Amino acid sequence: MRVLDEVIFSDRDSRGLRRAAERGELRRIGRGSYVEESEWEAAPLERRHLLKAQALERVRPHAVFSHETAAVLLGLPVLGLRLASVHVTSPSGRSSGDVIVHRRPLADEEVVTVGGLAVTHPLRTVTDIALLRPLRTSLIPLDHALRSGALTTAALQETAALLRHTRGGLRLDMAFGSADARSESPGESLSRGVIIELGFPLPELQVTFGRDRVDFDWPEYELCGEFDGQQKYSRSQYTRGRSPEQIVISEKQREDGIRLRVGRRFARWDWSDAHGVVGLRDILLLAGLPRARKSVADIWHRRGAHP
Repeated sequence: MRVLDEVIFSDRDSRGLRRAAERGELRRIGRGSYVEESEWEAAPLERRHLLKAQALERVRPHAVFSHETAAVLLGLPVLGLRLASVHVTSPSGRSSGDVIVHRRPLADEEVVTVGGLAVTHPLRTVTDIALLRPLRTSLIPLDHALRSGALTTAALQETAALLRHTRGGLRLDMAFGSADARSESPGESLSRGVIIELGFPLPELQVTFGRDRVDFDWPEYELCGEFDGQQKYSRSQYTRGRSPEQIVISEKQREDGIRLRVGRRFARWDWSDAHGVVGLRDILLLAGLPRARKSVADIWHRRGAHP
């Protein structure tokens, strides 16, 4: 038996480990792999997913982790993506339990190594996610990959052109065409994805008014939009020693200044509004922003195309 980080590995599920799991002291996360229950409960979803991937690699040493699992291993944000199952890509094999096998060959250049684990390249990873997942969630790792320099717009355009007529190609084309390195947080990417999906006009991003900047701007409708994430009120790089109350006052003063200088109205929303979709939709409609076209679902339905 050996221990690697928080994972306890055994050549076989020993009686002692099984009993410890039955007593609630250990959590079985794979064949012959356990982690202390307290560590598991304290771990965020991404960390739990990494532990399960580590456990799977022990029994499938040639596995290439892909999709959401690859995104986690590559350090791409995975807000809204499904982390219940570990994803691998292989020319053969079957899905079982909480392991999903995507059957397809991978070229050598599509595989990289991260922490000793074989992982799909960032381009292959975001492609796999965009082919399967809604725009609002696939934009989150896409925007981050562009902003960090891990991917280029040219690479996305080339891949979208190659896969445009494959299953999921319409979804991929929209995601890659909408990706934007100017998006500065997962919440902004999620919001923009919802805005596009619902058929609202595309906003300008990170627009500056004097010394102030806003997340979204619709100059034609004299409307600014702001995503309010918790980090604005908790992380030291944003708070700069200020209390949440002081930050709220400062934000109000900033809004008032922009209103006076350029006559903009403001719409604000948070995680729950963007996640719930309907909340953000109602906020934008109430602020006077029209839906410029049909929703993405309506467009696909009219075309008779599978997204």
